[in-house]
Amino acid sequence: MSAPSSTTLRRARPLLGTLVSIMADTDAIGDAQTLAAMDDAFATISAIHDAMSAHSPDSDLAKLAHARAGSAIVLSPHTCNVLRAAEHWTRESAHAFDPAQAGSNLARRGVRPGIAGDTHTSASLAALDFADDTTVIAPGPLALDLGGIAKGYAVDQAVSVLRAHGVQCALVNAGGDLRAFGARPWPIDVRPSSGPLTARMLRLKEGAIATSLRGDEFVPKRRAPARWRCASVQARDCMTADALTKWALQADEPGLRLRRTLREHGARLVRW
Repeated sequence: MSAPSSTTLRRARPLLGTLVSIMADTDAIGDAQTLAAMDDAFATISAIHDAMSAHSPDSDLAKLAHARAGSAIVLSPHTCNVLRAAEHWTRESAHAFDPAQAGSNLARRGVRPGIAGDTHTSASLAALDFADDTTVIAPGPLALDLGGIAKGYAVDQAVSVLRAHGVQCALVNAGGDLRAFGARPWPIDVRPSSGPLTARMLRLKEGAIATSLRGDEFVPKRRAPARWRCASVQARDCMTADALTKWALQADEPGLRLRRTLREHGARLVRW
C-alpha cells in the first residue's frame, strides 16, 4: 500500500480481533475535524465489537446463547441489523454461510466461550422473531458466531460515520476487510497470513474487498476441496463481500446460485 500523502492522517486501534486502521484525507474539513471523525468511527467499531463478541459473557451473542424460548431480548440495533443480514445470507446461500451452525460447533469445541450455552439444543436463526429494531423473541438458546459478516458490517458503519462528518476520501481496513471511498485510488494487495504475496487486486476506490482464510473461525456445513484455502471478494460494500467469501470457500467451482449472486452485487471473486 502506498504511503500516506501529506494531507492524509492514519490512525489504528486493536479492535474486532485485529488491528483496524483508518486513513483519511484532510483536505475537505481539516486535520482537527478529520481526527474527530476518525475517533467517532473507532467508537462505532468498538460498540459493534462489544455487542457481537462471541468471547464476552456480556455481549448480545451471550444473551442469545442463554435465552429461554419465547423470551424478549433487547439488543443493540447494530446486532439486529447484522442478524437480519445473517438470516438473509444463510437463506440465500442455502446454508453454505451459516453462523448458527458455526457458532454451535465452535462453542462446543470451547473456542467461543461467550456463547457456550446449551449448544446441543441450539435453535435455528430462521426461528428468531424480530419484534422491532432492537428487540427479538428468542426461539430458545441460539449460539451464533457472526464473525463472518460483523467485521464487514463494522467497516461499512465506520465509512458511514466518516462521510457524515464530511470526510471526502478514506480507507478503512480491518485486518483485510476493507472499504474505500472518494476520488483517490488505493493500491490493494491480498497477502495470506503466511507465504509470499499472491495477488494484487486493483487500485480500489468506492468499493470494498474482503478476504477469508480457512481456519478455526470457518466451520462449514460442507467442506470445500483443500486447494481453496483463501477467497477474496470485491463488492460495493464490505459486509456483502465478507459474506460472499464464506460462501465461496464452500464450493469446488461457483455454482449457478453463487455466480448469479455475484453478478447481482457487482462482485468479483478470486480464490487460491
